[in-house]
Amino acid sequence: MAKEIFGDLNVGRSAKARSFQHGLSVETLTTSRTIDAHDYQYLRLSCASNQDVILPNASTLTAGWNRTIDVASDSVGSILLKTYNAVTPVLLKTLASSKSVKVTLISGATDAGTWKVEVISETETSAAERYVSGFTATTEWGTAAGGYYTITVTAATHGIGSNPVVSVQQLTGSDYLIVDSDLTKIFANGNISIRVPETPNLRFAGRIIIS
Repeated sequence: MAKEIFGDLNVGRSAKARSFQHGLSVETLTTSRTIDAHDYQYLRLSCASNQDVILPNASTLTAGWNRTIDVASDSVGSILLKTYNAVTPVLLKTLASSKSVKVTLISGATDAGTWKVEVISETETSAAERYVSGFTATTEWGTAAGGYYTITVTAATHGIGSNPVVSVQQLTGSDYLIVDSDLTKIFANGNISIRVPETPNLRFAGRIIIS
């Protein structure tokens, strides 16, 4: 009969086992997810829209602590992996669908910590870094100003850098058509905005892909 330990186990030297099983959690996120210090070793995640996944307070961990984050191939949104901050977590890596990474703590000298991110696997569809964000024909466009509705994605949000490639796509049924907004602008700092006229109201539902 297997013996269960309901708590931590510390081994002073080497440990040997014929089989040691790490935990796996399969989750569909609808809000941000904070990884606990004692969380599952392997997290397989998906989401309909981009969601934050926040690493633990690094100062509470031992160097070498690690977890694997795997984004399911059918995930529409991206996982925004962020380091701990009590007020505003900071983006560490944007993970598109089909991408798996292992994050290992190198130093817990600060709450945010120093992390090594290793790409384990990725399919051809996610060979490049991508940020994907869907939007409706109403809410995300905000309030019109100067005769235009605008959607803005900051460089801090998409995490691709200051020289991104942008694709704007309109949702038609269950498919997407590549379209041009009235103006698609890439700012010097990497922020991106798309706009459409207020009159007539040309807002549309779709998605923006940044790579």
